[in-house]
Amino acid sequence: MRVLQLTHYFGTHTGGIERVADRLAHELGQAPGWEVSWFASAPPEPPPTETDRVRHIGIRSWNAIERMTGLPVPLWSPAGFLRLWRALRDTQVVVIHDCLYAQNIVGFVLARLRGVPVLIVQHIGDIPYAGRMKSLLFRIANRLVARPMIRSADHVIFISARTQAYFAKHARRRGPSSLIYNGVDGTIFFPCTAEE
Repeated sequence: MRVLQLTHYFGTHTGGIERVADRLAHELGQAPGWEVSWFASAPPEPPPTETDRVRHIGIRSWNAIERMTGLPVPLWSPAGFLRLWRALRDTQVVVIHDCLYAQNIVGFVLARLRGVPVLIVQHIGDIPYAGRMKSLLFRIANRLVARPMIRSADHVIFISARTQAYFAKHARRRGPSSLIYNGVDGTIFFPCTAEE
């Protein structure tokens, strides 16, 4: 199975979405017969080393929005989208982590044009920002972008009941969806015993 995964950054950026995507890519890459091409914005540091049949494809991007506001919103160069379009020729499924990143929106449209099935892993629903303007902008973006993508994806995985409930209320699905919580690394986190 040839999987193309889209995120805003690689796992080296250390955000929550990136960590989940990193783990998923490497788990899929260990499955017999599976190959993952992971497209994300090129970080300032080199992308992670290639392992487990996972290829990291860093795309040059403009990242001033994160530097100015703290919001991780990289914008790819046009050449990156051309590279993505070519890679979709040999892809059997596209996995998109969250809907509101520019490269994920364009990747969704390109996958549809190529006839490649799309699975969306939706991490975020509504975010109650402190500022009313940011909150309003986020709700508008969800209404105009995330809802249509979620409605028309081949499958959607929600990572929390809250996110699932938000989109169940606002974006009726025609196709299947699942609720799969983020995993916990049992080698790091485990229940305390009475002695601890």
